[in-house]
Amino acid sequence: MADSNGRFMAIAPDMALPPHSIDAEIGLLGSMIIADDPAVVRHARELLSRDDWYQQDHQAIYDALLRMADQGQAIDAITLREELIRTRVFEEVGGKEYLATIIGSVPSASHYASYAGIVREKALLRQTVSICNEALREAYRPRNGEPVAGAARELFALAEKMQRAAAAAAPISSVSARSLMKDNPDLQDPLIVGLLRRAEVMNIISAPKMRKSWMVLQLAVCQCTGRMWLGMFHTMQCRVLIIDGELEPATIAYRLPRVAGGLGVTHDEYADMVDLYSLRGQEWDVFGLDTIIRRIEAGYYGLIIIDPLYTLLPADAENSNTAMMAVYRRLIDYARRSAAGIVVVHHTSKGVQGNKGITDVGAGAGAQARAADGHLVLREHEEPDCAVLEAVVRSWAPLKPIGLRWTYPTWAADPALDVFRLKRDPSKGGRPKKSDADKPAKAEPIEWTPEKFVAEFVTATPTPKDAIVSRARRSKITHRDIQGFLAEAEASELLFVHQKKGSNVKFLANKRQELFDGAQGVCVSHTPPTPPSRRRKKPAAAE
Repeated sequence: MADSNGRFMAIAPDMALPPHSIDAEIGLLGSMIIADDPAVVRHARELLSRDDWYQQDHQAIYDALLRMADQGQAIDAITLREELIRTRVFEEVGGKEYLATIIGSVPSASHYASYAGIVREKALLRQTVSICNEALREAYRPRNGEPVAGAARELFALAEKMQRAAAAAAPISSVSARSLMKDNPDLQDPLIVGLLRRAEVMNIISAPKMRKSWMVLQLAVCQCTGRMWLGMFHTMQCRVLIIDGELEPATIAYRLPRVAGGLGVTHDEYADMVDLYSLRGQEWDVFGLDTIIRRIEAGYYGLIIIDPLYTLLPADAENSNTAMMAVYRRLIDYARRSAAGIVVVHHTSKGVQGNKGITDVGAGAGAQARAADGHLVLREHEEPDCAVLEAVVRSWAPLKPIGLRWTYPTWAADPALDVFRLKRDPSKGGRPKKSDADKPAKAEPIEWTPEKFVAEFVTATPTPKDAIVSRARRSKITHRDIQGFLAEAEASELLFVHQKKGSNVKFLANKRQELFDGAQGVCVSHTPPTPPSRRRKKPAAAE
């Protein structure tokens, strides 16, 4: 039915007022006032927002109680009255008569939690009515040739809004670390050892046309038969569901037996263990998959593959972190409800990906990498039909890069492949990284000693000390170490100092010998004191 403004209204029984319970609101407010326990106010704060109260005067009283609790004030009839007067709303909420009615409505505060639950339930029902009204208006709105599928997406968005409102109804409470560890003694059961567990979400990302759909079909066959995936990862045998939005069903029917044959798997081993929903060409999105997930008994499937994600994204969602977080919250919810691991196949942005970090690979908003429990990236290798698999995982040990080689119709690990030879973008410093084998060996640092120093820099031919010091400095020896080595070597008679009388120039040699005649020079193990310098006298100042 339509109102006077032409807006379509929901038809409620007997055209009643929006759902509410004045008695429950009064009971909760009275409990908050008379209870000498901060837990009552804390519980109400955790469960209810200001807009959850139906009456505006109750909203004002609730605000005052929360302010008083935040300021550490004692709460009773007198202090509340003073707070309401101070904020000039005392008469607006009904004055002392209505305050007395609220306080006298409850003999004790023992039922505060029940009152709060009723108030929250009625608030949720009012939100439901509002959302239904919006849905009715949307359904009856003139389309002007707009496809009905577009309206369906908008109604799905409204349904998502209603579900968020329902989730908000559940109270949020903390648990102690002791309780958390007691209730969760083990991690979720593994599905792909090293990569994925039940109730987790994992991305597989690669550039278009890199045969990632072949790879996930290979995963499906390996998972349902308990074989190793890619020749490296053990899988736990379970049923597999594939939700495909891109390939023609006949294409999947063609590829699947060829992948199985390439793995040596017989038809009867996998044919009844893999189920398929083909959504190609249909107007579905991630939120609409709830219809499918709702039909699945928890634990029936161990692995659910969604290939590819872009066909199920709402319009303009890919580049919005907020929208992608909503998508992944829904995927995480599906994984939890189905007790299955969910593998999501997605593409990279345009261009070569070898220059990017693992979590930066993937088209659109970065939330997709952060929200998933595992993020697997398949990068192009320099060698044709080869790729490098890298991953970031939450509940497993870090994974080193793995070289993969494509040999129709399957992928397999190739330990001989150099994982550093990624295909890179030359415009972004795309020179390939060198593997350890290609890097020149680093010279071992020399541990210098006085003996080694003399053997390296001092010869039988007397050489000026400054020349020896200069050569040693070019070998990265510090000036302090050089002086120390020379002093120790001279004291141990590993070298000898030759000096001409009256000169500061010293010659060093590893043998005692006559460099100058007896009248001109000396050979000493310890350097004689330097002669005083001759300074030119300053001319006397003119008188």
